[in-house]
Amino acid sequence: MKVTRFIIWSLFLVSLLAACGSTPEQDATQTAASWTATPLPTSTPAPTSTPEPTSTPKPSVRDDSGNVIIPAGGKIRIAVLDPTDLFQDMIFTGVLLAVEDYGSITGFEIDLIEIDDYCVDSNLDHGAETAASDPTIVGVVGPICSGATRDSLPVLEEARIITVSPAASMPGLFDFGPSIFNRVIFDENQKATAGIHEDDFMELSSVQEFLQRIIDRFNAPADQIEDGGIFFALSYDAATVLLAAIEESATLSPDGTLVVDWQALAQAVRNTADLEGLTGNITIDDQGNRVP
Repeated sequence: MKVTRFIIWSLFLVSLLAACGSTPEQDATQTAASWTATPLPTSTPAPTSTPEPTSTPKPSVRDDSGNVIIPAGGKIRIAVLDPTDLFQDMIFTGVLLAVEDYGSITGFEIDLIEIDDYCVDSNLDHGAETAASDPTIVGVVGPICSGATRDSLPVLEEARIITVSPAASMPGLFDFGPSIFNRVIFDENQKATAGIHEDDFMELSSVQEFLQRIIDRFNAPADQIEDGGIFFALSYDAATVLLAAIEESATLSPDGTLVVDWQALAQAVRNTADLEGLTGNITIDDQGNRVP
């Protein structure tokens, strides 16, 4: 798996619930704290003979219908749309580990690219246009902040790029991306009505074991990981929902190309039912919301 990111980590503790709000007054605040993780090990064995020349696969393309065509030997490209100066480690780490655990899909590896949307609720300064202009992107994990999500969704809807957000909890976001919006966090109305909260997931052994995995792997301070913990897990779950839907909907052509039909992918995400996640079983309704 190729990850388009140099994995040197610096973690900022934030009030993520505030940052996922819809007004500037609810923007996250940063607490100065950092940790440096051990980079993923890599090794390049010395060649024992002159390697045979290899051909570079053709790039993926998005056809006029919005479907992504991935040539044989290509990779399934997923964008992580998040504010890299705030939540980069919580969101990206969760997605990264989900991709590692899920593995390839129909023999095609997953390629991650991170796009900074600055957590800004303004069409002038978020990363949706960057994602929309990339014909190789199959889906998006994110956006994260509710205001930025609201403004990003019309752009991604027009580009027909499916999204699964781990953190945008503003009610009514479906209206801004009716075909492509989904989330694995409960919205604020659900929380008030059902008396539920994402922090309740922290009591689950699956979440605690996942956080310990991050602490052990990256030599990260336990208190810092615990503070942002639920969003590591929700990001993992958002990626898993998207990956499972890609596997369910993509079709392999006789010539070896993989076709990701955007409408089939959109439907597969909303057909998600009782998918086992770190934060419990996940079911998505016909408006992209997680069912309590």
